[in-house]
Amino acid sequence: MIGLIKKAGSTGAMLIALVLGIVCGLLFGDKMSVIKPVGDIFLNLVKMCVIPIVMCSIITSTASIGDTKKLGRIGSKMMLLYIVTTATAGLLGIVIAFATKLGQGVQITNVEAAEMQVNTMSFLDVILNVVPSNVFSAMANFETLPCIIFSLFFGVALIGINDKAKPVLDVLTSCSEALYKMIDIIMKC
Repeated sequence: MIGLIKKAGSTGAMLIALVLGIVCGLLFGDKMSVIKPVGDIFLNLVKMCVIPIVMCSIITSTASIGDTKKLGRIGSKMMLLYIVTTATAGLLGIVIAFATKLGQGVQITNVEAAEMQVNTMSFLDVILNVVPSNVFSAMANFETLPCIIFSLFFGVALIGINDKAKPVLDVLTSCSEALYKMIDIIMKC
């Protein structure tokens, strides 16, 4: 079995592990909850690397473009793509909800409490929440979008300081490589 996993590569090994997990879950049911801590540790290890990888990758990618005009063109195309994919996902969700009659037969017993829990945010509130007042707090709270905004600004700032940015980019590139290696080690474990 181990020889099969080694030959399959990391993607194949993940698929084999997924299938084995499903089979074991079907065969043993709740008894498999004994190994739940292993799965939780795995997920925490992966989550631990997500924000740093995203930030290092965005900063180095942004700074490597080198020209703010070219960056603006790419950024506007990415923003358009983001809006289109978000709208498509929302529309698809609505269509699926209507097609499957999602929520039909569900009774809300305490309507007033449910209405009080709904937080409506204005467009300005959304924009204010996307721009981080403290990037470390955003990182600690796993707030991805504020970290992306910070990373884009940092990358643009590195473009602005020209050759002085090279040592910073070298460090961030090395950090990215180390983080990718960490993910590789986590996946192999």
